Amino acid sequence: FDEDRVIIPIYNGIFTLVKNRRLKDMADDAYESLIQVTDIFAEVASDLKDFQLLQLIIKVLEDHSNPKIEKHDKARESCIGGVGFLLYGVEPPPDESQLNQNEKPSAKRSTLLPNIDENNKPRQSDMIVSTPIGALSEKDRENGTDDIKMPDLPDHVRGFSTGLAKANSAEKTGTKLSKTMQREYLLQNEEFVKSFGNILKNGVTDKSESGRRKAFKLLQRLENEKEGKLLEELLSKWDFTIQKKYKNWKKLNQRKKNSSIKSGRKKKKSSKKSKGKKKSTLKNQVKNMKKKDKNKNKNKDTE
Repeated sequence: FDEDRVIIPIYNGIFTLVKNRRLKDMADDAYESLIQVTDIFAEVASDLKDFQLLQLIIKVLEDHSNPKIEKHDKARESCIGGVGFLLYGVEPPPDESQLNQNEKPSAKRSTLLPNIDENNKPRQSDMIVSTPIGALSEKDRENGTDDIKMPDLPDHVRGFSTGLAKANSAEKTGTKLSKTMQREYLLQNEEFVKSFGNILKNGVTDKSESGRRKAFKLLQRLENEKEGKLLEELLSKWDFTIQKKYKNWKKLNQRKKNSSIKSGRKKKKSSKKSKGKKKSTLKNQVKNMKKKDKNKNKNKDTE
């Protein structure tokens, strides 16, 4: 892979979209693309035993995690996630064949799809009217907004379109980090370990809170490997700033947990006290009513 013709143009294009502040969905999709592209390149490099390709990828991630080079916080943050997926890989999707072994093929058809006739073709009444070409032109905008003016659709077709859109938005979930470290052999390479440490150092010292959190979460994941021995070994090779910042973050989190537990206990105690007070006030009210009745009866007898 040529660095100037393939690697750098691909990543520069992705970073440009990640920086998009106006369209959050586009930025999220670009981050997903960065993860997938990084994972694919890493798989190819692993199969070919080509560490030079991995060096090119890690160099791009290292450079763009540096605030002196990359000014956009989301782009820097995406590099921390990228190096995590480079090391761990992507969590494979569940095997649908095993999940649906007992399910009949006819039952697998989505209820969102239109009715199918005996020739396995959509019924004419349920045919979807496609959006005309050029629907994003100025004359097709409604009320001066970016809303597309759609042709009038039958109620059942409009319902199908709405349901499909909801299904697509529900299915849009982030790619998950693999539970097992798929490329542990990278940690045997000193150049990778050095660049990995530089990216994490940039992450834990980043001015963006979400960027720092992503770096700390990755360190936490590494700490769970080999009963903490792996992270301990890596920290000895990295800048001391990483260890210092990570320890402070863990202490802060522990304080938050303790304070939340204490506040929960206080709420329970206060609720018990308030219930006790309510009971005592009711008892006092009953006693006062009884005293008043007695006094009334006494006054009647004296009269």
